Amino acid sequence: MSSFIGHTLNTLGIYVNKQSSPERMAWRWALLWLGWLGFVGLAPDLDYVIPQLYATRLSMETDLRITHSWVGTLFFPLLTMVVLTQLPLQRETKRALSVQVILVGLSHSILDLLVGVWPLPLLWPFSATRFKLPFGILPSAPAFRLDNPYMYRNVFMELGIFLPLYGGLYLWRHGARYKIGAVLLWLCAAICMGWAFTLAR
Repeated sequence: MSSFIGHTLNTLGIYVNKQSSPERMAWRWALLWLGWLGFVGLAPDLDYVIPQLYATRLSMETDLRITHSWVGTLFFPLLTMVVLTQLPLQRETKRALSVQVILVGLSHSILDLLVGVWPLPLLWPFSATRFKLPFGILPSAPAFRLDNPYMYRNVFMELGIFLPLYGGLYLWRHGARYKIGAVLLWLCAAICMGWAFTLAR
């Protein structure tokens, strides 16, 4: 699984690069929305602290992590979209915010899949089949202890992947003169992905 740092960086990247709403939100509401996106991006990992969310309440190694299915990752995004329909916002704003929250929700399972460690029941409850890639291009979440050197290594990799990845996307969207910088940033992200690919799974 990706760490909470990786998921948070991914959420920030989606938020910054998907600002297509015609309405400018007041900073308090923008901060509240960003906080909610952060929660949505981390919500599938609630099963770490609420074991009742496992299908049969056994263990992460043997049980289905149902919060990591497409249904599980879309629960809060779909709930958010229902709430957005009741708010006095322009249709384009509702659409832009809905796209953001859907991307953040779905990206959790995608990032975990790209780690290539834990099999995920993506099609639950329609199928109990679990899916796992035979490789990984993201580092797994290490034990967060100050004396754990792997924690610093993996966090460094995540920073080296997500910051250049979304930074490059931001530059690419802001004109031709920034495209070389975007490509260089993506090259940095690709190097860190290659480094993560070499880790034992």
